Amino acid sequence: MFDLKHASLHLKKAAYLQGIRSDRHNAWFSPVSRNDETKAIVGDNRNPDGVEITIFDMEYAAQFSWREIKERLT
Repeated sequence: MFDLKHASLHLKKAAYLQGIRSDRHNAWFSPVSRNDETKAIVGDNRNPDGVEITIFDMEYAAQFSWREIKERLT
């Protein structure tokens, strides 16, 4: 497991859309090297089992700026 603040920008955006913030609750990610669409599992103290992030989640999040992502959640 790695600290989420060291993840790629697209992974951080996709995690943010899942409610996991890189700057709080000991957020972490674990890369997945399987051949399916799942690229990482992200989690924090609130989600200790983690949430799967797919390549499609990352591509979706990549099309938005941080401001747009934060506006979507408010």
